[in-house]
Amino acid sequence: MPLTEEAAAERLGDLLAKDAGIARDNPRLQAALARVREEEPEAWNALLQKIAPRATA
Repeated sequence: MPLTEEAAAERLGDLLAKDAGIARDNPRLQAALARVREEEPEAWNALLQKIAPRATA
């Protein structure tokens, strides 16, 4: 079952935090994720699609 967009965003945050060796709730990580979502929505959506591709009917 594919992930929802929200679950994919959480998974992306988890993966980035693990890779950076920081806590998932680190304010700098949260700010960086928010900045990408706001400033680069197409890139953000592309990342989420790689994590949770939408099912096509």
